[in-house]
Amino acid sequence: MNTKKLIAVICICMIAVFSLASCGKSSGEKTSDGESIPEFDFGKVEWSVYSGVSEGNRIVKFDFDNNTEYDIASFDLDFKIKEDVTEDEINKFAELKQKAKDMEHDPEKLTISATTTAYTEAGSSYKGGNCNLDGTVQFFTEYDAYELFEPDMMTITFVENNKLFTAYYDYKENKVSYDDESLKAFDWSDSKLAKTLPKPDAKIAVVTWDEKDHFDAKICGVDESKYKEYIKACKEKGYNKNIDDDTDWMWEADNKDGNNLEMIYSDDDDTISLYLNAPEDNDQ
Repeated sequence: MNTKKLIAVICICMIAVFSLASCGKSSGEKTSDGESIPEFDFGKVEWSVYSGVSEGNRIVKFDFDNNTEYDIASFDLDFKIKEDVTEDEINKFAELKQKAKDMEHDPEKLTISATTTAYTEAGSSYKGGNCNLDGTVQFFTEYDAYELFEPDMMTITFVENNKLFTAYYDYKENKVSYDDESLKAFDWSDSKLAKTLPKPDAKIAVVTWDEKDHFDAKICGVDESKYKEYIKACKEKGYNKNIDDDTDWMWEADNKDGNNLEMIYSDDDDTISLYLNAPEDNDQ
């Protein structure tokens, strides 16, 4: 799998992490953990889709402006085929025809998505994201086919008082709803295994796996300089053996106890995916 597709996988997984709960709440109501849900104004998120170039390839790309009062932790905009579009119109585009065949469903059920977990502060913009086809890591390349689609659902995870709230805008119903749960924006484990690592200097850290012999976390809002600083801090903490740093986007090392640390970095989304494993015979 190439770098860009691997990053796309990470991004899709992060959206899933941020949106674990069921939706249906309204602003002002309480989440299941007692937090009051802030109102999110989707009208202040301005987005655009256009044809661009990535690594020498034409790709359908997207931007968005965050004009809200909240920092945005993840952005996901899903598109569906317009209701009046026919199968013959879809099949004129080889990419769409082949994808429907590969996915073994009707062409009218094809989707595209614009997804990023780049930390986007209030009043700032995100530029140059790549659109994906039909919920997979395949990039969408036929911009002329974009006119067959319309926006279906926007999902945004935003930050308020070190809490992550997820809001949804349903374009068909013109309705906003919210997840029933909130997550801590920065949450780190106190397990023995996690304590072998330094805490990251980041806007967001979400623990996705925390067991005796395995620890995973997603760290967001980390630019390249902070990523390099975190690698340095991990080395100083003892992860300085069997270092594998052949690429700019992946780093791996062991410590003296045989714990293996692997980090994958996305400069598109300023995100670190961290995986820490203890050896099977290591009693952490």
